[in-house]
Amino acid sequence: MAENHVTKRNHMCFINETQYIGRVKAITAEPQFKVETFSALGGIGDMEIPNGDYEALNANVEFDSTAPADLKQLTKNGGYVAIRALCDVRGLDVTTGTRRQDGVVTRIWGYVKNPPATHHTKEKVAYTAQMSVFRIEISNNSGRLFELDFVNGVRYPADEPGSGGITISL
Repeated sequence: MAENHVTKRNHMCFINETQYIGRVKAITAEPQFKVETFSALGGIGDMEIPNGDYEALNANVEFDSTAPADLKQLTKNGGYVAIRALCDVRGLDVTTGTRRQDGVVTRIWGYVKNPPATHHTKEKVAYTAQMSVFRIEISNNSGRLFELDFVNGVRYPADEPGSGGITISL
């Protein structure tokens, strides 16, 4: 099966339900499994095996520029922010051209670790907010695709032990 070239359009970003038009350049968060190194006699080397937990999750929110209102938005309530980023995902269809396939929404809840300082310069000053994330959820038009909620112990899709991993017996 061939995969289509995918483009994303009509991006929007809301921070604490305030729309940031043309101000947020990118949002990145990369969940990573905690792993344990497994080594055994007769093996040809070490393997890293996920232990079922996740590393602490951080997100970066890259701003094109900041204003004094951003300092207020990112520091009120102890630095807590709720981010909602959404876009249309389109795939290339050779018979009809580019068409809309789906809408994707990413929600991130957490705390800003490095509030922006106001900069007194003639030039725009880029700023990247570093967030300590306690919940992330990704969904599309058909429902939830992925979720990690570190506070409530929710993970989606749920783990299914023994349904396609390795079993190690000692």
